[in-house]
Amino acid sequence: MRSPSCSAVRSAFWKLGLLLCASLALATVGAAFAGPDLSDDWAARVKEAKFGVLEAIDRGMKIAGSGEMYAAELEPDKGLLVYSLDIVQGEKLRNVVIDAKTGDVVENVLEDVDHSKTVAACRPFGLRSGIETATKKVPGTPFYGRLTVRGGTPSVLVNVVGADGLPKTVIVDGTSAEAPSAEPKGASEAKDRSKDREFTDRFPEEKADLGPTGRNTYFILEPGWYWVLEGTDEGKPMTVTYTTVEATRNIDGVECRAIEVREVRAGELKEITFDYYAISKRTANVYYFGEDVDVYEDGKVVSHEGAWMAGERGCRWGLMVPAVPLIGARHYQEIAPGIAMDRVEIVSTTAEVETPAGKFKDVLKQEETNPEDPGHLDVKYYAPGVGMVKEEADLVLVRYGKTDTASKGARGAPTGVPPQTDSRN
Repeated sequence: MRSPSCSAVRSAFWKLGLLLCASLALATVGAAFAGPDLSDDWAARVKEAKFGVLEAIDRGMKIAGSGEMYAAELEPDKGLLVYSLDIVQGEKLRNVVIDAKTGDVVENVLEDVDHSKTVAACRPFGLRSGIETATKKVPGTPFYGRLTVRGGTPSVLVNVVGADGLPKTVIVDGTSAEAPSAEPKGASEAKDRSKDREFTDRFPEEKADLGPTGRNTYFILEPGWYWVLEGTDEGKPMTVTYTTVEATRNIDGVECRAIEVREVRAGELKEITFDYYAISKRTANVYYFGEDVDVYEDGKVVSHEGAWMAGERGCRWGLMVPAVPLIGARHYQEIAPGIAMDRVEIVSTTAEVETPAGKFKDVLKQEETNPEDPGHLDVKYYAPGVGMVKEEADLVLVRYGKTDTASKGARGAPTGVPPQTDSRN
């Protein structure tokens, strides 16, 4: 399911004074938050580079001329060892790529990607100062840094090659006053165990048991059921309306139900997506089979970015919401390499959430990450008998229920008809 404010992305800043250093916390984390593949030989790569990531950040900012650094990464690229630097300029992203040996500019392009919200959330600290703080507490050579918001907490994710020659992941957290001076005892072992905990991507369901209608505790797949989330996106009002429609579609040999998702930002339609689901008559697990996407600008469709279908081009269906969630369980929701690879870890089944639509208990909380977007973290909440009631801190449930006729959306707003053609990219 596409997040209202999420798009496929890659890749701030203010100097950190003594006061900020006292307010930051560090924590080593496992593969769920790791950036680059830490099994690679990063010790050799940082030795091969003729200058470090901090100098690369300074060079990138000089080349860009303005903006705030969002991400910096040492990486191999087409036979070269380069620093890829992502700089937020307004609602766009400038990618500056610098040869890590010669300092030559390999690429300098402005992309239509908006990370201004993340940068704003991480002020007053930024990427450069976050990396400096991380390496003071966990000595080593940094080779990756990225601004992120983890569970509503602004943070800087940093990878360093430690004094022992091994890569480590450090999170600089801007909300805690406690800053341990070294990696906690046992953290390396915990991290290794975390790396071994894979995300399930195969699900033992018979296609004959899957159908377009039903419900489990946290997900209702019945025509006419709708829910509306409201909040802000980049400081502008956002409304996302989900409506389960009558239309079904056969995908990879399974009849799936369509849920229409309409995203309206500052009064302007930004996207209409038809997400396709099926539910097991045997287990009541809800599976995600793909999506059709129309991205709008000025009332016109400008792209179908993010569209995919199970059974096409190597894509497979994933588990959206299990009927019996187990704490710590990990699974993929989308398996569309290069397009959508959202995966979740179940962290609670007893969360409490208060929204304009009511107070909810025994809420399922899932943390969503993406291996193709290191540092990305989204947190979603599902209430029993309702469905999704909150996404991060930005979107909350304002109303839900069932329409009089399944062909209409929330409050009678007509919905579209999902395409019956092949998925579009």
